Amino acid sequence: MDFKSSSLQLFLLLLASIALFHPISTHDLDHIHKSSHFLFPQHLLGSRKDHNIEGIHSVKTYLQRYGYLRKNYNIIDTNGAHNNTFDYHLESAVKKYQKFFKLNESGILDVETLHQMSESRCSVPDIFENDDNETSVTTSKLHIGSKYTFFPGRIKWPSWKKYQLKYSFIRNFPEEFKESVSAAFMIWYERSRFNFTEVVENEEADIRISFEVGNHGDWHPFTKEVLAHTFGPGDGRFHFNAEQSFSVEVTYGKYHVRTLALHELGHALGLAHSTNEDAIMFPSLSPNVVKDLDMDDVNGLWELYDGFDDAE
Repeated sequence: MDFKSSSLQLFLLLLASIALFHPISTHDLDHIHKSSHFLFPQHLLGSRKDHNIEGIHSVKTYLQRYGYLRKNYNIIDTNGAHNNTFDYHLESAVKKYQKFFKLNESGILDVETLHQMSESRCSVPDIFENDDNETSVTTSKLHIGSKYTFFPGRIKWPSWKKYQLKYSFIRNFPEEFKESVSAAFMIWYERSRFNFTEVVENEEADIRISFEVGNHGDWHPFTKEVLAHTFGPGDGRFHFNAEQSFSVEVTYGKYHVRTLALHELGHALGLAHSTNEDAIMFPSLSPNVVKDLDMDDVNGLWELYDGFDDAE
């Protein structure tokens, strides 16, 4: 046996012994897979209070966008540089985020937290800030254990509308997706007392649906992780992010149009985000996934509209 052969055998024996005593678990493999899909620089993994690391400001911007960090918190220092200090305020924001998504509330940017932050999602905030710079959500007072929430002030369509809403597709909305969005309206119709009527683009509509790109003039520019967003009752703007990939059927790497439309229409009717992962109003959505309304969504809408006048 020559030197190369004996060395190779010795290496293989060593590798086998490592695998025997230190096997690579599916948990480890899952962590490796997750860390390769981060929206943020991977060197931020493990960051915690009192660290000062380049790129921390991007996490602050993300958490501020979704309501976990106050709007008056300065991400840019007085000298114009990014504030990359992992301070008490950021730790508190990370814990709030971890609590919302049912993660370990460590305040540390661990794999699970950075992975969740990297998930594609709706850009409506999870938590809203009031005039006193306090963050909160308006939750249910009727259904114990419910996870749905409402916009501040529990805004809803006025009673004089009698639950009759008109919608339109505008700005050259892709024909291939119209049927899927209309199907989402039908699903909400079947689980509520709303009636929806499609009208042509130049007719007045309560809900106006379009595809938009980047900074599109509504003070809420699309960022990399955003799929869509919708303004609440009384406004009715519903915007898909045209830079994402959508499909009518379940397609690898693409987002299901009807599922996303169900979520956004929930906002148009007055629902905010739910912490229930099964609910259509959960903030994030993975590609290749189809969802329907959950009782959490239905209960939320019926509570918001006072049992639709006790169903008359």
